[in-house]
Amino acid sequence: MEEGRAASIRSEDFEIEDPLEDDHLMNTDDALNDQKGIWSRITEWQYRDQADTEANTGAKRIPWYARYFVRNLEEIERRGVPLYELDHEGNLRHVDRDEYISETRWFNQMTGDWLNTSKYYDSLRLTRGMKKLAVLLLTIVLLSFLWMKVLTSTNNDNPDLNRHHQFTEFDPYITYSNGTHEFNPLNIVISLSGFYPGLISDERTPFISALFKREHNEILKQNITTSPYMRPQFPLQSIPNMWTMVTGLYPSMHKMIANSFWDSKNEVEYRPGIIDPRVWVNNSEPIWETVQRAYNHDNNMNFKVYANMWPGSDVNYTSLNYIKLERQPYYMDVFDAQETMETKKSKIFNYIDTEDITERPQMILSVVNDLDTFGHLHGYPIDRDSPHKVEFLDKLKSVDQFINDTFAGLHERNMSAFTNILLVSNHGMADINFDNNVTIWEDLIHNEREYLRENDVISHMYMEGASLGIYVREAAHINPVYKIIKKHIDLERYNVFLAGNFPKEWNYDSINKDLGRGPTTNADTGTADTGTAQLKGRLPTIWIVPKIGNSIMLKEKYDIIAKKAKKEKKKYHGDTGPYVIGSHTFSDVDDARLQALFIATGPYFKDQEIGPINNLDIYNLLCDINGVSIRDRNPNNGTTSIYS
Repeated sequence: MEEGRAASIRSEDFEIEDPLEDDHLMNTDDALNDQKGIWSRITEWQYRDQADTEANTGAKRIPWYARYFVRNLEEIERRGVPLYELDHEGNLRHVDRDEYISETRWFNQMTGDWLNTSKYYDSLRLTRGMKKLAVLLLTIVLLSFLWMKVLTSTNNDNPDLNRHHQFTEFDPYITYSNGTHEFNPLNIVISLSGFYPGLISDERTPFISALFKREHNEILKQNITTSPYMRPQFPLQSIPNMWTMVTGLYPSMHKMIANSFWDSKNEVEYRPGIIDPRVWVNNSEPIWETVQRAYNHDNNMNFKVYANMWPGSDVNYTSLNYIKLERQPYYMDVFDAQETMETKKSKIFNYIDTEDITERPQMILSVVNDLDTFGHLHGYPIDRDSPHKVEFLDKLKSVDQFINDTFAGLHERNMSAFTNILLVSNHGMADINFDNNVTIWEDLIHNEREYLRENDVISHMYMEGASLGIYVREAAHINPVYKIIKKHIDLERYNVFLAGNFPKEWNYDSINKDLGRGPTTNADTGTADTGTAQLKGRLPTIWIVPKIGNSIMLKEKYDIIAKKAKKEKKKYHGDTGPYVIGSHTFSDVDDARLQALFIATGPYFKDQEIGPINNLDIYNLLCDINGVSIRDRNPNNGTTSIYS
């Protein structure tokens, strides 16, 4: 286990946005009985600094009517308070703003300052009994007022009051016990790369099928929310969509616009595995940065995230001294294509089993690439014969068993009651008939090679799965190249797009200015830069995007696959049918084979089926279940709730 990089910090070091923001975290009918409802939370916030003073100085500043709620400082530390929003004295950080002048502060003035001010105390000359009675009556009045306010607030449009935890007793701010150890709430995200809902069946994936159908059993006792599918973003590739899930932004906004691209602004190439911080530094704010920053004060990482091979999590920013520590997950693994699911499972549970609660991650993100890797090589032989069909079915069963084992491990540790799990994917996969449905770029422009070569027209080209991104060196050559491609390509099978002319519904051409995002940062100097300029410096000038089942390839890549196809046909005496590969970068973004998976289970969620959702919503969802207030979130394109 990696040694922790920062000491644990006191819960007093956090701030709060609104004293009623997490009112709905508990069932308020039992608020006074379990001391976790609205009333007990308000009194905790009010007397927190008084408890500190009494513990440190021995001064008995806590009035008698508060001692029921603050019996000792340790109890305060463990209570359901959004600690990261309090300052070091336990006060609201935003009391200078009118909207944060709360009933709590009013209560403090009316019951504490007013009754203890000598002027009023002497003038009223209350006896001790009368004083207690007055406070009791005032307390009843205040409690009634607050209760009515909460009842009315559930029907208004205030997102800070109604946003989340309305329907559940899950509390992201308190500690839980599994019977032997204390735990912070645990939230796990597992992405099954290339997995689409059509792969689910009782025979092939029995455990995931039970999840998808919301069938409860000994292991699956918690609520389950399922969607028929989750919509990925164009381009339907791993890097853009994995980054969308953790940022809540369209690729045009987070700027990881493809699996491979040329960054003309920084004059650097990006391909999977490249972790140059200049490429990643301006790519918005991932969820691990949001949540670690929200809970972090004085560079003490109180909230820790473990990322297992999630794209962008292993970027080292130490060469950019203006980047803060929270930009990287506290724990992370570099990409390892050879990592088995068994190794992955062991890593996850090694972190979960960390003895010290302050060193244990509270959010885990992991990626399983086995299916996606297989699919690119052989497609998904579900309803067709293939020499690789047995191997494919074994892969599906292995993925299903990995998910089963993960749930079983949490059940064995008695952690299900405070663990939420999101089972998602980045995109699906569709077959390509290699023998008949592949176009070679060099053959396509054979008659135009002299013009292209003599004028040095094209600076960079990248195969984006089944598609091809082309960077034209000078603006004067854009239209001629575009016309050449349109002249020679089969427009029944391929779309040809100029940058700035993608379908509007793809949200791929320009940055959405409605979010009010300011300038980004120059990767070398740390000075202000414009996100629009960076986007334009990354988008291909021309993009050839095939319709589903087709592909355009550079000859070098084509020859490699052709050699494999020839070898396989020889091995099976030609009795294999067409050689099939797989991809997902097609223009048919709504095809069922290209959609992503979404299943969520745990104490936060409802037990219901919802409609199709967008992967833009994952960022806000993770903020919700990790207790990050709305004002501490990065502006994003996601919706307010998956249940809306």
